[in-house]
Amino acid sequence: MAKFSAEGKYLLSWGAFGDLEGQFNTPHAIDLDQDGNVYVADRQNNRIQEFDGLGKYLRTFKNNQEVEQIPSLTLSDLGMLVAVDYDSRIEKDSTANGSTIFGFDSSGDEHFRFGSDGSPVRKPSWYHDITLDKSGNIYVGDIFGMKVLKFRLKPVL
Repeated sequence: MAKFSAEGKYLLSWGAFGDLEGQFNTPHAIDLDQDGNVYVADRQNNRIQEFDGLGKYLRTFKNNQEVEQIPSLTLSDLGMLVAVDYDSRIEKDSTANGSTIFGFDSSGDEHFRFGSDGSPVRKPSWYHDITLDKSGNIYVGDIFGMKVLKFRLKPVL
């Protein structure tokens, strides 16, 4: 990872190839929170790593699913970390293939997970990018389906 000033001047860098804290295997998406902390979707390590603005490792958000990758993430205005995963492994049960959307609260606990039909079941899909609008709607790009999907989280009562 590299950090530059607003004028484009190189400031610092961190990370190397690997699977230890602060290392990456295909860093694929990045976002910043309101405090300037950096969140990196470490795709092939199936995790998200958080760093402070100087590159100091803070914590890992682990995808507890046995899948191949986390290609994208985004942060909500309320501090929710939302990401997508993807599993393309060919198995006898083809329902293993596909993506889910999942979110972590500020304490790092998984708050929700769902697939394309709103249930936790994986359906054929390949979510590759994700973003949120100001109303909290989730938009994902599905490479497999060649479309953009919109989801709205149900309020918790």
